[in-house]
Amino acid sequence: MHQLGARGIRLNLDNVGGMPVELDEVPGLAKRVAGFGWHVEFLFAGPELPGLLPLLRSLDAPISIGHFGYMPAGEGVGYPPFQDLLGLVREGNTWVKLSGPNRLGVGDLPPWPEVVPMARALIEAGPDRMLWATDWPHPNKFVEQPNDADLLEQLGLWAPDEEMRRRILIDNPTKLYGF
Repeated sequence: MHQLGARGIRLNLDNVGGMPVELDEVPGLAKRVAGFGWHVEFLFAGPELPGLLPLLRSLDAPISIGHFGYMPAGEGVGYPPFQDLLGLVREGNTWVKLSGPNRLGVGDLPPWPEVVPMARALIEAGPDRMLWATDWPHPNKFVEQPNDADLLEQLGLWAPDEEMRRRILIDNPTKLYGF
């Protein structure tokens, strides 16, 4: 699988059926994939992060957290689980995908002004561990689909500096995924 481009595994604690193993099995699984230079990506509801911290900090493999950690944007950057996310990023083994802002309780379509301070705080906490994604094909959106160009424009609001956008779009994924 590595030769075919696989670089990690994804464990989805947010959706029923998305977690194929028990939480106590994750450290062993992380150790196995770390041997390939892979990472473990997690999806979970933002308020669950405090309870997951011991597990996440114990893993041998790098971790990636999707969709801003599903943090409710209306709670702001002072929200304790968001502060925990910033702490994980600062510790150096955690990557965050700046993706799916529409999953943060701010509506299906941009603009999302509530997300800007969150994105900027994450970028400041770990500029070398931020990733961007469109979340295409936008699952769970059945009426209004976001325009991917509009999503890229949001990145311009989150990271106004061209060099920072280069890091997020090119350098950081190259480092994590090894391509």
